[in-house]
Amino acid sequence: MRLRHALVSVLVLALMGSTGFSEAAPRELSRPDRHGKASLPDGFVPAVAKARGLGRYFVVMNTPAVAQRIKASRGLPGAQQEAAAQDARASQEAAIRQARSLGGRIVFRYGVLVNGFSAVLDANAAAALATRSDVASVRPVSVVVRLNSTSVPFIGATKVWNRLGVRGQGIRVAVVDTGIDYTHADFGGPGTTAAYESNDPNFIEPGTFPTAKVIGGFDFVGSNYDVLDEDTSNDIPRPDFDPLDRDGHGTHTAGTCCGNGVPGQVGAGVAPRSKIYAYKVWDVGNSTDDVLVAAYERAVDPNQDGDTSDHVDVLSFSGGVDYGSLNSLEARAAQRVVQIGTVFVASAGNSGN
Repeated sequence: MRLRHALVSVLVLALMGSTGFSEAAPRELSRPDRHGKASLPDGFVPAVAKARGLGRYFVVMNTPAVAQRIKASRGLPGAQQEAAAQDARASQEAAIRQARSLGGRIVFRYGVLVNGFSAVLDANAAAALATRSDVASVRPVSVVVRLNSTSVPFIGATKVWNRLGVRGQGIRVAVVDTGIDYTHADFGGPGTTAAYESNDPNFIEPGTFPTAKVIGGFDFVGSNYDVLDEDTSNDIPRPDFDPLDRDGHGTHTAGTCCGNGVPGQVGAGVAPRSKIYAYKVWDVGNSTDDVLVAAYERAVDPNQDGDTSDHVDVLSFSGGVDYGSLNSLEARAAQRVVQIGTVFVASAGNSGN
């Protein structure tokens, strides 16, 4: 256990130099007044379909999520976790039916870290859902962008290799980013331009993924997702099973974290013998924090059965919020990742002190 903890500490140090995301954390949508009206928080700009008056919202239920029950019980057997996940999803059904009847579109559903869902709604539908007795809160989703800068030798990773003899063996790391180019030689791929360019990012070609190094993953957004450009047709995620990186940021951070190294080209990452899950939450544009929560949930429950005993060891996320709030749903979900037993490596540094 000592060696494992030492490696985790180095992973934390390694990725603390990586940063960047988001506007200010959202405040909760106010409940309707006696006239049946609810106002949006000041300064909130809907992330999707602005011209049609629609926004993206988190709808959080009162029934506790799996992580909350684990904390309350100070542990929970796997079968009870699965049952808790089923209870959480069942508690959402009536609210989801109402959301759809009001013209809403469900984007993601959660049950392990938070109990709720995200949806595209107009302000009246959001206000109506906020009045439900089974709903704890309705709050807008925030926009997230990406940025990264870090260095492996600078944080002392090579000293850990040499003095402790550990390089990540037995560790599984979830990289939540723009995906990973698993055809790259740094991750054991063929490392050719042809291998990358012939790989369609929207589906898995036979024999290409997963690999011995990148052992799993998922694309939560699909190609061309961007909530801040002028095109409203790409504001809704279109998930697929292929987390191939089209941007380069995720490949860079994954290489810094866990790359094997390529002689004469690039040095090894902090934990070169670790295995990776590639969870793609950005494509080449901007993203939203309901996507992040979906990826966090997959990291603590990779096989999605509600039992978190298969959670990854480390979750690496190269993002941050300037003046962020501890009460944002993304922040609460991140805290519950830690409570379940995964080390959450969040970046800090590029935005200043």
